[in-house]
Amino acid sequence: METYMSDIHVMPAEDGGIGFAGVNESSLHFWSRRIDFEGAAGWELIRIIDLNKFALSGLPAGDTLLWSSVVAFVEDSDELFLQSEAGIFMIDIRSMQLRKVLEGIQSTIYPYTSFYTRGRDIVGIDDRDEQWKHLL
Repeated sequence: METYMSDIHVMPAEDGGIGFAGVNESSLHFWSRRIDFEGAAGWELIRIIDLNKFALSGLPAGDTLLWSSVVAFVEDSDELFLQSEAGIFMIDIRSMQLRKVLEGIQSTIYPYTSFYTRGRDIVGIDDRDEQWKHLL
C-alpha cells in the first residue's frame, strides 16, 4: 500500500463499493475495497491520474506544483478538491478537467450540492409562540 502525505477521502468506488482517494507526490490514486475468491478483504489500486499532465494557466511551462492532499469529495458527482502549494483545485475525474477555485493553502471545503431554507410556518409555528421563537 502507498504512503500518503496527508488527508485521504472515503468515497464510492467505481463498482459501487467503498473506496478512497489520496495524493501521492504528483498523482491522484483511487483505491477500492476488494474481496478475493477466498473471502479475504484488501485494498486494490484501481486508477492513477498524473496531476502534472494538466496545463494550468499562470504556471510557467515545465513547472509543476507540489500537491498535498484531497480536501473534499462531492457526493453524487465525480469531483474532488485537491490542495496544492498554489491553492485549492477542483478536478472532475469524468471529464478530466482541472481548475483552480481558491487561493491559499489553509482552507476547509464543504461541497454542498443542495440546501433547504426553512419557511416561517413550519409545523404551525408562528411569531407569537414564545417557546418556539429560537427556531425562527
